[in-house]
Amino acid sequence: MLALSAQGLAAVRLAELGFRVFALRPNSKEPYKGSKHTRTATTDIATVKAIWTQRPEANIGVLTSGLVVLDADSLDAEQAMDELELPPGPMVRTRRGVHRYFRGPGRSGPTSIPGLEVKAGGGSYVVGAGSTVFGHTYEWDVAPWEAPLGSTPALVGRLQADAPKVTIPTEGPIPSGERNTALVSLAGRLLIAGLDAESIGRTLLDVNARRCDPPLPEREVRRIASSTKKWATPPWSTGQGRVAFCADPRLSSKARHVLRALLDHVDPKGIADPGPSIDTLAKATGSNRDTVSAALRELEGAGRLKLTRRSRKPTRYAVQPFAAVAARADAA
Repeated sequence: MLALSAQGLAAVRLAELGFRVFALRPNSKEPYKGSKHTRTATTDIATVKAIWTQRPEANIGVLTSGLVVLDADSLDAEQAMDELELPPGPMVRTRRGVHRYFRGPGRSGPTSIPGLEVKAGGGSYVVGAGSTVFGHTYEWDVAPWEAPLGSTPALVGRLQADAPKVTIPTEGPIPSGERNTALVSLAGRLLIAGLDAESIGRTLLDVNARRCDPPLPEREVRRIASSTKKWATPPWSTGQGRVAFCADPRLSSKARHVLRALLDHVDPKGIADPGPSIDTLAKATGSNRDTVSAALRELEGAGRLKLTRRSRKPTRYAVQPFAAVAARADAA
């Protein structure tokens, strides 16, 4: 048998440590097209050697089944994570930040810290140490043989509970002529929720395949996801920012509650198009339709919300910050 490549040796080492690995495309974070990584991920050494003998330049995916990985995708997110004083454990230096590994059940999703995401469960994965992405090699900062896997701190669950929520529509086709608008809007909401461009891309590709009729070309979907790197993060992207955005002494508590629910549906510019239905807002706020309708009228009258009502399409919502409303009042 031929000598294993550097990636192959790294994959074997991960498998020996009990991590379930599979092949990613060279210089990429994506699995090979058509591969079933949730099924093929393995700790069997002979299988791992065979895979990397056939694909010596393949990167390494690590399935997060039984793992919880904190993915800090920026220096700010990494510094914020350091301030949490988490227990020691394995850590991989990535292209823009770090991965912190813990043991235990969990769920993937954003946290209340912008740029800090959780990867967990059998359907998710991270790029493993020994992989190279855009010229950067992922390396252990703290190896598992130096600091073994520890249990996931309870703090992680609290960070996820405090994260801004995002609703991903799951029903109904998205027709030609509305596909770009719908995917751009969804990308913005995912960005607000704290997902990075790669995670946004995977979600958009899934929605495109299931709901767009016909689906957009993959290249176009990836372009939308990549463009989020240039978008500014809105003020309601954190728990504290959301509270501050909804603070308005003129509003009733019901109106503020509906405004917070609307923030789960808007893009970074504060626009939800198409916007959520009255029934959706009622369910999110635990209110009835009349209460939600009254709250929307109150928000509109206070200048915190602009509605564009259309006969054949859902209403378009545009939320307005209190500071902007106050500035217009002062100018008048």
